[in-house]
Amino acid sequence: MFLGFTHCPDICPTTLAELGQAERLWAQALPESQRPNIVFVSADPERDSPELAQEYAGFFSDSAIGATAEVPVLERFGRSLLLVFAKVSLDGEDYTIDHSAQLSVLDPDGNFIGFIRPRPANEPGPSFPPQRLADDMVALVEATR
Repeated sequence: MFLGFTHCPDICPTTLAELGQAERLWAQALPESQRPNIVFVSADPERDSPELAQEYAGFFSDSAIGATAEVPVLERFGRSLLLVFAKVSLDGEDYTIDHSAQLSVLDPDGNFIGFIRPRPANEPGPSFPPQRLADDMVALVEATR
């Protein structure tokens, strides 16, 4: 599960692209019924409708789920997954959303089981190396069989 927004210029599209690449790898190792789902939740309901969040997530993965909700619901949801976000004003009437960059991992019942931090910005390479991410997801699924 990844919390972000569709107008994000860098972290969100990069992370979702890496998740999509990882998904193609774990799909080779796991039966369809055991494959993790990619869930993108927009923390910007002012600009992102549920339909737009779904369309955006679907650009990176055909099976990804996109969603959003009203801000108070998103705040409670974020806290339950150790995620934060805040609307930050920019020049004029424009704004951005500062948000956590980690991935939250949920079990099949939707319970929080942990998170995956991105690679530190000062280290070269992708934030979430797809092969490592796929290997971790496969190991988690196999450990819970």
